Amino acid sequence: MPQGTLGNLYANQLLSLGLSPDDLLPKEPVVTDDDYIELRLRQTHDIVHVLTGFGTNPVGEIGLQAFNLASYKAPLAALLIFGSIIRGLKSSESIDIDALLVAISKGFVIGEKSKLLVSQKLEEQWERNIEDLRREYNIEIKGE
Repeated sequence: MPQGTLGNLYANQLLSLGLSPDDLLPKEPVVTDDDYIELRLRQTHDIVHVLTGFGTNPVGEIGLQAFNLASYKAPLAALLIFGSIIRGLKSSESIDIDALLVAISKGFVIGEKSKLLVSQKLEEQWERNIEDLRREYNIEIKGE
């Protein structure tokens, strides 16, 4: 995929993490609506990292959870955010609390404004320029 496309950035991210798209195939049959949503969230998680600009380090993961909380009110996201704040407050060595709070704030602001990404056919957008997609999905990343 050409530089700057969703497909190129996604592939680079998967390679850097030692992952393959095959890792995202369903391990159990998709029977219920909840099964489908769970699968869809797992399949799009790393694509949403690319679209939102959040890294895959602990602070970036929590920033993405804040995005998820604002975007589709994911209960697990609230739990993960709360847990990371408590962990950050208890031990300054485990996580930079200031960076964490900035990521949470940023993720929430971006998630409030963006389109619901889990409902988009992101895997059909590989050849699209990342900036064009961000504009289309209302993902405004300040400082980039």
